[in-house]
Amino acid sequence: MTVYFLTKQMPVCTTIAKNLEINGNECFVYDNTLNFYNAVSNLNTPPDLLVFDYSLFNHLIFNIYKYMKKRNYIVPLIFYNDPYPLYKNRAFYWKTMTSLFYGKSKIDVSRYDEIFNAISEILYGIEHGTDVLPAVQKQSDEFRNIADKLSASAYLIYEALYQNTERSVSIDELQQKIKRGDNLPKETTIFCIISKIRNTIEQNPECRESIIKTGSGYRLISY
Repeated sequence: MTVYFLTKQMPVCTTIAKNLEINGNECFVYDNTLNFYNAVSNLNTPPDLLVFDYSLFNHLIFNIYKYMKKRNYIVPLIFYNDPYPLYKNRAFYWKTMTSLFYGKSKIDVSRYDEIFNAISEILYGIEHGTDVLPAVQKQSDEFRNIADKLSASAYLIYEALYQNTERSVSIDELQQKIKRGDNLPKETTIFCIISKIRNTIEQNPECRESIIKTGSGYRLISY
């Protein structure tokens, strides 16, 4: 597979790339956003996989999705240092998120089983050999206790509420969080997911959180 990296952590992604290339993959690592976009824009065929630094998750990510859509490319994008998945869940999480974003009809996610597992194993080795990997703040144990029990879509909704406790998160924002391709989920889907998250919170007596309905959406409060 052809893999393109964009990162602020060159030592980490260079290590991942070298290990992947041993198994016949072709890797390109960039730490400059402009150079990355220029390289991707000049490709005649799309890469098989994009691997990004989670700390770069901002409006620039939307641009790469928009570019790929314009070129009619379907390319999975994963964050190697995403703060959510634990080591044992990484490959499964990446596979689930890829399927959620593109839909099973547009991409054969099983094609990525081997490389997702390989990247997960390489990261495990890096984490246990150096202190270089953790670049983003890990969520609290309380967050993980709930998040680990949720589906991929429920996790995205819970994360959005957790990261915006100072305000209400609108229904539209939550719909965008779990949008699959061009298909916007119905409001009733959001209602069902919120109900499942509430049940998960209620079943965890150590969690002092509650989700309240507001005029425009929902808000996560702690007490």
